[in-house]
Amino acid sequence: METSPDCSGCLTEAGLCIRLERRPAVLHWPLRRTWLASTTLARTIMLSTAVALAACSSVPTLPPAPAQPPPDAGNVSRLTPYHIQVGDILSLRLMLNPELNEDVTVLPDGHISTTLVSD
Repeated sequence: METSPDCSGCLTEAGLCIRLERRPAVLHWPLRRTWLASTTLARTIMLSTAVALAACSSVPTLPPAPAQPPPDAGNVSRLTPYHIQVGDILSLRLMLNPELNEDVTVLPDGHISTTLVSD
């Protein structure tokens, strides 16, 4: 490519004049300020709309819960209390860590020992 004398600042190739210009890729301050204001306004409008819609939702009025259940609410049998004694076998089951499940026996001193926590 060579510069033609009749086209100042142009590159000529096969008889065509190609003009190269540089343009800034950054928005000028007034445009950027307008863009920021418009996005802030749009966000404010969306937030206000969401709050207004949430405030307009209707919630049914429910009666207050009774202080105590009525006596005929269910048949609850009264079991006699059981005290753990020496020699009882307890099944320890952990829902989130099934690899730690085990059966342990109550020791003569009333304690139990597990794989993670001894006495």
